[in-house]
Amino acid sequence: MNRHITRFTTAAQRRMRGIPRKEAVRILRRLSELQQALDVGDTSAFDITPLTGHQGRWRLRVCDHRVVHTLDKDDEGRPIVWVWVIAVGDREGVYEKGA
Repeated sequence: MNRHITRFTTAAQRRMRGIPRKEAVRILRRLSELQQALDVGDTSAFDITPLTGHQGRWRLRVCDHRVVHTLDKDDEGRPIVWVWVIAVGDREGVYEKGA
């Protein structure tokens, strides 16, 4: 079994601080659940889709918010180990350039 770890970019951290606490906790909880699902290889319970025009980026929907993330491999090329959160925000602004 692989071990997935969630890491936030600086921009994603800033956006998370701007989200109301109750909603931020919901996002963090869902990311934790996603991490566990990735570990066992079953993400069927999640609304995850690849982003069109952004190779390697995925969108996780959590209520009105979107979490844009990538999946990487470790230094030894082992299967996906890291979940890098690139952007977090409401669906209106999360896909903007630089988000």
